[in-house]
Amino acid sequence: DLDDVPAVMATMTGAATPTGAPPAMPHERYELGDEIARGGMGRVVEARDTVLGRVVALKEALALDSDSLKRFARETRITARLEHPSIVPVHDAGSMAGGAPYYVMRKISGRPLEKLVARAETLGERLALIPHIVAASHAVAHAHERGIVHRDIKPSNILAGDLGETIVIDWGLAKVIGEPDDPLVDSQARPQPSATDDHDSIKTRAGIVYGTPGFMAPEQLRGRPVNERCDVYALGATLYHLLSRKPPHHAKTADEMMQAAAHAPPPPIGELVAGVPPELSTIIDKCLAHDPAARYPNARELAEDLNRFLTGQLVASHHYSPSVRVRRFVKKHKVPVGIAFGAVLLLLLAFIRVVGERNRADEAARAAVEEKRVAEVERARAETQLERVTLQQARNEVETNPTRAVAMIRHLAAKHPREVRSIAIAARAAGVAWGLPASKKTFTLEMSRDGLRALAAGEDGVIRIYDLAARSVKTVAELGERVSARFADQERRIVVWTGPKLVVIDAMTGARRELRTPTAIRDLEVVGVTAYWVDVERRLWMLDVDLAGSPPHEIALAEPVDQLAPSPDGRWIALYGEDHLLLFDRTQPAAEPVVIINGKTVDVDWSGDGSHLATLVDDSALGVKIDPVPTIVHRRNVGVRRYVAYGNDRVYSIGVSGVTAIPAEGLAPRKPLVGDPLGLVEARGHTMIAGSRGGIAVLADTGDLAFTVPTGRVDIIEASPRSPYVIATIEDRLLVWNLDEIQPRKVPLAQIELARFVGNDLVLATSAESPLQWIDLATGKQQPAGDRLQLRDIVGAPGGTAACAIDIARKAHLVLRGRSAEPLDGTVSHAGFATDRDLLLADDAGGTLHHLDVETRARKLLVSRPARLASMAWSRGPRWSEPANAGERGPIRGKPTWVAAAFTDGTLWRSDLATGQHAVATSPISLTTRLLVLADGTVMFAEGRVLRAWRPDGGIDAHATLPKPVDALGIAGAGPIIAFTSEGAAYLVGLDARDRITEADPVNAGRAAMAVDTGVYVVSNLDGIDIIDPLAPHRWTLARAQSNAYGEPQISSDGQRVMAHSARALLVWTLLAPPSPDELAGWLALLSNATLDPMGRLGWL
Repeated sequence: DLDDVPAVMATMTGAATPTGAPPAMPHERYELGDEIARGGMGRVVEARDTVLGRVVALKEALALDSDSLKRFARETRITARLEHPSIVPVHDAGSMAGGAPYYVMRKISGRPLEKLVARAETLGERLALIPHIVAASHAVAHAHERGIVHRDIKPSNILAGDLGETIVIDWGLAKVIGEPDDPLVDSQARPQPSATDDHDSIKTRAGIVYGTPGFMAPEQLRGRPVNERCDVYALGATLYHLLSRKPPHHAKTADEMMQAAAHAPPPPIGELVAGVPPELSTIIDKCLAHDPAARYPNARELAEDLNRFLTGQLVASHHYSPSVRVRRFVKKHKVPVGIAFGAVLLLLLAFIRVVGERNRADEAARAAVEEKRVAEVERARAETQLERVTLQQARNEVETNPTRAVAMIRHLAAKHPREVRSIAIAARAAGVAWGLPASKKTFTLEMSRDGLRALAAGEDGVIRIYDLAARSVKTVAELGERVSARFADQERRIVVWTGPKLVVIDAMTGARRELRTPTAIRDLEVVGVTAYWVDVERRLWMLDVDLAGSPPHEIALAEPVDQLAPSPDGRWIALYGEDHLLLFDRTQPAAEPVVIINGKTVDVDWSGDGSHLATLVDDSALGVKIDPVPTIVHRRNVGVRRYVAYGNDRVYSIGVSGVTAIPAEGLAPRKPLVGDPLGLVEARGHTMIAGSRGGIAVLADTGDLAFTVPTGRVDIIEASPRSPYVIATIEDRLLVWNLDEIQPRKVPLAQIELARFVGNDLVLATSAESPLQWIDLATGKQQPAGDRLQLRDIVGAPGGTAACAIDIARKAHLVLRGRSAEPLDGTVSHAGFATDRDLLLADDAGGTLHHLDVETRARKLLVSRPARLASMAWSRGPRWSEPANAGERGPIRGKPTWVAAAFTDGTLWRSDLATGQHAVATSPISLTTRLLVLADGTVMFAEGRVLRAWRPDGGIDAHATLPKPVDALGIAGAGPIIAFTSEGAAYLVGLDARDRITEADPVNAGRAAMAVDTGVYVVSNLDGIDIIDPLAPHRWTLARAQSNAYGEPQISSDGQRVMAHSARALLVWTLLAPPSPDELAGWLALLSNATLDPMGRLGWL
């Protein structure tokens, strides 16, 4: 689609002839890669800047005639003049070896607005996209204030970036206001008929005008001079398209669209789309006014009116009736208006009492009350609309910027607790950051040995120590100049340096000792109380910081070095530079350093225990085993890489193409990072943290994920194998993430065959290598529950007191909490706990259903039929009451537990376990019939697409008809019913009325497991694990699979734990959020201190 490539102008006198030949290399600096996009006049290719080591986009001119070259030069100059966060910056420009001009810009990634609009099915979802139009308007306003118009604004030229930014692209048709148009286009040209087809309706019109049909102003279509109001028209048309999903004057051909636009304004948006707020409709009408003078004069005023709309203020372009203005004034100034109203009313009453017009006063009072009521209704309606838009925006932000999502919903916890809880849990699982004050530019960042504290120093000269668990910061010293720092003496002291100045600071008292080194320091590390550094002359020095007055001592080396890296145990120091990688043994200071390999060393990293060293030398990644003598054990050519790390017995390296590992067996390939690489470190649990300017990748065998930087660009990343914290610095801020909130807990258990929750805190599991196991999720402890069994199913009691395991021979085994399995008599196909004490045992083929009292082991036949049992179900029975005396525990009175069964001879059966009363009915039944029993004894059963209800009075009626055959039934807490169809979609079915059906999840759900307390369910697919809350409604991804899909995910009944299994472990995620709105608001405040200002800019408390 040419809408995805930079817009160009084709002419009737001739068009550029694209060539498929690769371009000549523009310069040794740029290595060209794949083609990204192509138009008639130019194309864009991915390139690598070999000087700065970053991936960029390079636009090359394909048409080389003199006029085309002039247009390309103009485009380059105009784009370079625009410096705005929502406009792609130009880095460089030049000419190819063959003379074709090019320019280099930042490579961006994201999705065009038109694709987001196409995916947004509801008006609420599309209203949530309006902030992209606001951001685009600000960008265009930036151009307008510099005398530049874009001339081709449309949904495909507005990009929603992967980092949450909005970008206006394709300035190829932009021009400076007042400058003449392209010489090839006659200044008197007017629209003429041309051959077009259905596919031309949103393409650039060739040979007549600059722009895109459907988004061009009438005067632009007539070839008249363009100004800022043409761009305003295009922005309004884009907003029109956003709400209606088609451009103004939509027609089959481009000619028809242009003819319609040239003669009349489009139909008002309110006539096409129901529910558009009147203020927004007024804004669009003003943008699309046929008379240019009636439009906004520039994009700045449009952006300001859109901001007023989003924040609930009066929209300048909208006409408000006097009554509406009064209502809005009352809403905004309730207290003073109330006081004023009271005073006026008293005076009025006094006057009426004098003149005897009491009836008129009463009428005025009634009118005032009505005005107030209407104002309150309007205010509530506007607030509700804004809250819905905010919630939808937050759902959209969960994957791209979870920290921002939390900041957006904090104030909505009291009014929308379920929606806010779902969004917050999803954001927490995606990685929410906490921000602490930092230098504008941080130079050094180091974590303590236990990984619970961090030391930072930067350009402001402030030395800060962070307590990561407490989320607090302490200023140790303020030196007033650019400094770097390292921990020393088991973190009791800090070594600070800048140039030839070195300062030793007591971390507790702040006491300082200063000295000057013979030469300026280039790189410094500390081992115990000894500081080692390389100076600017590439010589190695040492200093004992524990000895006051001791001078620096030079360590003689046979060759110059650039950097150093001490091992964690302090014995070895890796020294590297242009020629060799050396190892200096501190236990033998007189011995010559050991040469590991020849070549230019780029980076070095030690394993956590110091037993291995990873390094990049020239184009190779190497792993070095240290004992008994340093030996290279891994080596692979990896090309140009930037950083290296050792973890999980592998050597990892990172470059612009992503992360690789040696040996790579068992690892899935990792996706490239966004932006230039800036670090690679090991975190706890063999997790690797890869950093780039645009974000942080978390690479683990339990699943990869990415931390989105909520604002700004990353400078430094750090992590520790001994703590869950991952930290990064941006401008003025240290960001903290906690892996405990994100990664699953691993319970070692290989080759799991079956695992099920028993209650909310226990799991019963069996594997190919071990017997049946109880697993306590609170402690991770495992306890055998008998011999190894080949099982087909496990069901657990709701209170976690017992489980029933059914083996492949259809024999049932009762397993009490913490005990071994006990075999039960008879054949059992299915089982279920109606309560902690009441176990139901069904034999499908035998047509029988038994009841077993778990405490007494008394067994009773409930029903037997000469037909096959198709399905059974039970209402959610009560927990057992606490005993007043030993042995007196019984069911809670007044809360019956219903059991139901369906047989293939058409028999429906139900019984109250508390009283033993039962009833029978007949209805068409098959092996696919599914049952659901409600608290009042109503039995819901699905046959094909029809959901029927067997009421307590014995009547049977059709309650709802679903679009597809029903495959399974569940209930969301107290209701409504959730029906899963044979194609995997989920629907909500209301209980209070017939055929009240709402689509909850249209995506093919795969195999679902539901939390019976909340209605939240979990599904697995090839990509990973998704969580769906049908009442929020909200679907989000909990984990993405790597080389193998997760095995059969399950969710606890309270919805707070999800488990799945990998080849070697049981994985358990915690989805914890308080149930009450008050507690939820407090929990959100502890989740992140990010906040939004009235303009939507992210900041920190």
